[in-house]
Amino acid sequence: MPSLLYVIRRLQVTLFGLLIVFYALEAEVAAIRRVQAALEATIPVSNNGTSISSSDEITIEGCKDRCGSVIIPYPFGMDTSNCYRDARFKITCNYFNNPPVAKLDSLSSIDRHEVLEITVDHYVRINMLAPVTCGTNTSSMVYDLPFPVSSTRNKLTVLGCSLYGTIASKIYPTDRLGEQMSSKLTRKGCESHCVNGHTNIPPSHCSGYGCCKTKIPEGLTSYTIETNSVRVDANEFTYPCASAFLVDHEYYKVEDLLLSRNDSFVPVILDWAIADSATCIEAKRNLSSYACGRNTYCLASQNVPGYHCKCSKGFEGNPYLARGCQDVDECKEPHKCGKGVMCINTQGSYNCSCPPDKKLEINGEKNSCTPDEQRLPADQENKRRLHIIVIATSGIGISVIIILLLGIGYCFSMSDKKELLPPARSTTSTPEDFGDGGAFPEIHVAQYPLGMGRKGGQENLGSKLIPVTVDAHGNVAFDAIVRQHENASTIVYSSHRNLVPKVLKAGGGEPDQSDEELQKEIEETTQSTKAALEKIVNVRLSAAQPKKRLVSPPEVDPLEPPKLNHKKVRKAPGSPPPPRPINLKDYPDCKIPPCIWNSENPKGYTIPRDSRLATDSRGLQEIKIRDNFAKLAESLYVAEEKARASVAMRRKVEKEMLLREKERKEQKARSERAAGGAPPPPSPSSVCMTTSDGIVSDGGDQDMRGDYEKVKEKDSELPRESKEEREY
Repeated sequence: MPSLLYVIRRLQVTLFGLLIVFYALEAEVAAIRRVQAALEATIPVSNNGTSISSSDEITIEGCKDRCGSVIIPYPFGMDTSNCYRDARFKITCNYFNNPPVAKLDSLSSIDRHEVLEITVDHYVRINMLAPVTCGTNTSSMVYDLPFPVSSTRNKLTVLGCSLYGTIASKIYPTDRLGEQMSSKLTRKGCESHCVNGHTNIPPSHCSGYGCCKTKIPEGLTSYTIETNSVRVDANEFTYPCASAFLVDHEYYKVEDLLLSRNDSFVPVILDWAIADSATCIEAKRNLSSYACGRNTYCLASQNVPGYHCKCSKGFEGNPYLARGCQDVDECKEPHKCGKGVMCINTQGSYNCSCPPDKKLEINGEKNSCTPDEQRLPADQENKRRLHIIVIATSGIGISVIIILLLGIGYCFSMSDKKELLPPARSTTSTPEDFGDGGAFPEIHVAQYPLGMGRKGGQENLGSKLIPVTVDAHGNVAFDAIVRQHENASTIVYSSHRNLVPKVLKAGGGEPDQSDEELQKEIEETTQSTKAALEKIVNVRLSAAQPKKRLVSPPEVDPLEPPKLNHKKVRKAPGSPPPPRPINLKDYPDCKIPPCIWNSENPKGYTIPRDSRLATDSRGLQEIKIRDNFAKLAESLYVAEEKARASVAMRRKVEKEMLLREKERKEQKARSERAAGGAPPPPSPSSVCMTTSDGIVSDGGDQDMRGDYEKVKEKDSELPRESKEEREY
């Protein structure tokens, strides 16, 4: 029976093989899916929204954004002053009501109007009182609001019979340019009459029979509504109650207000804007108070003094927050680009595209992808190659699986034929596995000093006899036995006496060696140590030095006079001490002159570098060349040129003289060969001349010597320098 450990190992091998097969199949399936996804058109669809959802950022972080069912976007806010822009946008939430009620504070009165809705599209819907008066012919009501009433979304409504209602502004409103509007636009009104005693008011008409509606002036924040009785006919029916109020023009429950004979509340829409600046241009000049955030644009308000902020195209959110306008994913809308067309969202926009094998056909909102005839042959070729790759990879994967299965079966068949391994506790180990056993051996291993007692091996080839050595006293020298096969420099202690100082060896008597021997031994040890250290140091120094020195010979000008380095220059005598102390009379002579350059410093004082640089930058430096120095420089230059010309002339003369001498010798040899040894006749072109020194020369040589003499005469005619100029 196989052991449990054997079975577990075989199961591990089997599971490992199955895991490899599983991963191979998974990789093949993933590759096929990726290829299919690349060839087939996958159409991601997307959409777009424009309203602020509950998940969007609508107010400043850390501030409340809701009171009851009313959402409060910034610049409106509650509680602390950092949650709203200024006092006009403060909202008071009354938590004592159930549900809580949002109130809009009025700047000019203690009235607080209930807020029904606040939008970032610059509208606030509030509840306002619609009073009903009975038994009186006239009535008047005054209203104060923090924002102007919308003149386009509200109307003055008058309910009653034989009644004329008017709305008038308490102050002259101004437009956004600061110009005063005409007083004709600050008062509006309408008349309501009843015919034949009919008081039923159609909710959708209000054309003057029992009910009338009219437009209101622009920019009303503080206004008065008045009603007056206007009886045109004595037989006209009158109604004891009347009501005049502002109301949203879409509000349709007007008839119920008159029949109730009680005060009611109606919705009124206010226009709000950022009134810090009259125009967008003025607002952008002061970026610290500019209300618009990123991805927005400024828009001048039409009905209210100030400006509005709008999110740019492709963005949505609260434009009054720094990061309130976020990108709209237009591709969330199904078939945004058309059926079968891919939609790709971008920052603030989107793009429409088709798969690589198709082209986009733009037809308004009905875009489509049609096959690209130019790419069709290439796509077919790619598909054919893809099929070949898929078939090849599938064959390779199946082959790998078969090989793994055959290998696992072979391992199982071979394992049955092998003998079972012995238990781990009965396995034997050789002494080589444990070394010498260590200082505290857990397994006692037999040790064989010097190989003595070991059975077999190379030790039996040689003799085990050890030569016995005795010392001067006739005792056996065990040091020689212990030092066998050891290095001569190895220190071996064969006895405990070697660890005791030599003075104490003989029981406190004199040492075995004399002082001279000890001193000699110490000197030898010192010399050997010194030699070893010097050898190490010399090796290190030689390694640090360069291998080869490159010496470049200096270039010497042949006309430059040699440097007289062999002459010893005498040292200048030291300055003698002053004969007497310096007094006030000697002070001007010892004073450092305020010079600006060393050439004007006769006493040789050193001027600091920063002072010289400052002097150069101020333009105080003046370059002066003395006349003697100029003459010396010019004479040196002329002398050098003359010397170079003389050397050139001398070389030319020598060269021509050598040529003439060579020609004369050749002519002489040629004549001797022709005349049989007779001296040649003199050349007609040249006449031999004998100088006072006995040197024979022809006429040409005499001409060259004459030219050389003329050059020397010209050099002698040059002006001589005086001794003072040379010393200078």
